[in-house]
Amino acid sequence: MGWTFERQAGVTAAAGVVLLAAAVLTWLPGLQPWAGNSWLVLGEFGVVLGLAVAMFVRVARMWPTDRQELGWAMLSVPRAVLGGLLLLFVAAAVVTGSSVRMDGALQDAGARDGHYYAHGATPEGTRGEVEITRAQYEEVAESDTRAMEAGPAAALAVIAALVLAAGELRPRAGR
Repeated sequence: MGWTFERQAGVTAAAGVVLLAAAVLTWLPGLQPWAGNSWLVLGEFGVVLGLAVAMFVRVARMWPTDRQELGWAMLSVPRAVLGGLLLLFVAAAVVTGSSVRMDGALQDAGARDGHYYAHGATPEGTRGEVEITRAQYEEVAESDTRAMEAGPAAALAVIAALVLAAGELRPRAGR
């Protein structure tokens, strides 16, 4: 495997760890400074998209004719590295799952003119914008931020594993 594959996978995994750490920090008391900021979402999207495109370019250039070769190449990656990436993926999935609200609870919190709002069930029984307290706002904003940070961390773990598998395939492509 070439050093560029290892570096790309390392940068990708490190970005995933940073996002997962930021997601876990939202459980600390108090509103996090990055909770509810749209620049964070745009930045994360840019990082994940850039790393995903780089991975797809690498894999597409050497895509095996037999798709099972990618699975065999994954088995050639050192177990400790795959274990670390699997741990990152599972931890990110657990954090994401713990913050996703499927019961119609409040989500997408915002503040305007000193009042706090979120999308949730209205008194008429439909979904719409409702006014909430500051405590509810902080809880919803942190939960939304947690999901937006941990979800891309799981994707970055998969991208890093695919880059390493592509690196293992590269020597075989010359045979």
